[in-house]
Amino acid sequence: MRGEIVKAGLQECEDAVVKSKPCRFCRAFKRVQRNVFKGDKTAVLHTCRHMAAKLLTNDAMVKTKLIGDLLGH
Repeated sequence: MRGEIVKAGLQECEDAVVKSKPCRFCRAFKRVQRNVFKGDKTAVLHTCRHMAAKLLTNDAMVKTKLIGDLLGH
């Protein structure tokens, strides 16, 4: 199921490029860059995964195995 969601998201991005307008993911990620990473343009999606894992481990005390399952490892 997760693979289908990813494929659908990638297709939406490709369609948006053809139409010369940002897709939902790109708009959402721009908000994350602005609000979470304080405008840091070097922050990428993988940075979000690491930050999520760090917060889940350190702040929420979630077990490592569950974090791996949630983040797809």
